Amino acid sequence: MLYNQIDAKTLKPVRTGLSDNWGYIYGAVYAFYQCTREPKYRDAVLPKYRNYKWEGKSFDGYADSIESALYLVAREPVPEAFDWIESEIQLMAAMQKTSGLIEYWYGEGNFNRTLLLYMYYKSQGCRPDHWVPGLKLGAVRRGQALYLSLETDGAARGWSGRISFDFARHRRVLNYDQNYVRLNEFPEWYVVDENTLYRVSSPSLKERILLGSELIAGVPLSAGNWKIEPVGPPPYGPANQPRR
Repeated sequence: MLYNQIDAKTLKPVRTGLSDNWGYIYGAVYAFYQCTREPKYRDAVLPKYRNYKWEGKSFDGYADSIESALYLVAREPVPEAFDWIESEIQLMAAMQKTSGLIEYWYGEGNFNRTLLLYMYYKSQGCRPDHWVPGLKLGAVRRGQALYLSLETDGAARGWSGRISFDFARHRRVLNYDQNYVRLNEFPEWYVVDENTLYRVSSPSLKERILLGSELIAGVPLSAGNWKIEPVGPPPYGPANQPRR
């Protein structure tokens, strides 16, 4: 792990606390692996520290450290790292007061961003065109297929709207050849190709074949379980999709 501060001459730690920004540094190192494909740059170790007090009792250290992990597991899906994220996000979320605030300072935006990053991981980048309390959306990827669950309880009962799917933003928006690790990014999870046909199926409804561009723009989905998978060969190679 990376210490908060080291002596540049001796490389010995001056402050032995661990940096909550470790993933930002490892992300830069991982980008070298993406460019060179040299395994030594891929061998950065994800943390095994549970309940570590990153910045004392502040939420901010948890937010940065969880964010650090999410950047890396989007490329290297290590099971232990996913388990670590699940335990630490619970600790951070529990710090929020009933008022909605945490520590009463502007940095609480960092709390919100990390939770959004986590939610996009849990939905694999899928999102509703509008959200109401009681609307629950989650998804997992298995190979090239996405299994999506949509629940509408309480105030969301009878909800109707569209679910949008993610696309290769690193290519379409930023014009990058690869999906490089980037500070403050929103990782890509289940990436839909605009020009590929997808099979959208549900146990209770007729199967549909839709173009990827339609999924990106948003398609109406009712409550229930859904499976989305490309018709034919996968649109992306391993360089652009996280391994599973």
